[in-house]
Amino acid sequence: MHFSVTNTVDQNFKVLIDESTSLGCPHQSYGCLAGNVGIPGKNPAVLLNYPEAWIKRYFEQEYFAIDPIVKVSPQQTKGFLWSELSNLTKDQQEFMKDAKQHGLAEGYTIPLYRPSRTRFVVGFASDNPIEKPIVNQLHSLASAFHAAILPSLILDSQQNLIILSSRQTEMLQLLAQPPGLSHQEMANHLGITLGAVSKRLEKLRIMFGVSKDTALISQAITRGFI
Repeated sequence: MHFSVTNTVDQNFKVLIDESTSLGCPHQSYGCLAGNVGIPGKNPAVLLNYPEAWIKRYFEQEYFAIDPIVKVSPQQTKGFLWSELSNLTKDQQEFMKDAKQHGLAEGYTIPLYRPSRTRFVVGFASDNPIEKPIVNQLHSLASAFHAAILPSLILDSQQNLIILSSRQTEMLQLLAQPPGLSHQEMANHLGITLGAVSKRLEKLRIMFGVSKDTALISQAITRGFI
């Protein structure tokens, strides 16, 4: 099978997995860093072929808040090796060490664009160094995959992609639960302080671009999080 606009999203991603694995990069990712993108059947709108243990740890630890690869990618105009990242904070250095322990010792990330503010990224990872000839082939694979999958995506460049942790999703579910829990009741249910609930809800409202809990619930339902 080859990349094709007539393939499903999963079929094209399977081609990407097979082709890059044959080049020594058995782990792949695809997502959007600027502009909201809906991928049919995927919530959040990302495609991942990383070790299950790493995916679980990534979201449990809320690594997406410090991930240096995610932070750097929007400013890049060309692909980069993870080993080339510099000026990492202590937390980001620990993040990279943790990734290595989960079989992601090196990676190559490629930012891709379309004629709008929407910015995508394709990532490949390996437990071994990635040599330059392989980098060139990975770049070609990423471009072909992106071109094939783009017609299937639901694009809205006015909004940002939102990725929630399991705890954040739980908070939204509690907030939306009829007749609706008070913040204190949510704190009691989650075993945290009222102040912690207020801070986390404030962060969620900022992420969704709203100022009230009612609007937060509406946005979360509209965008398929609850």
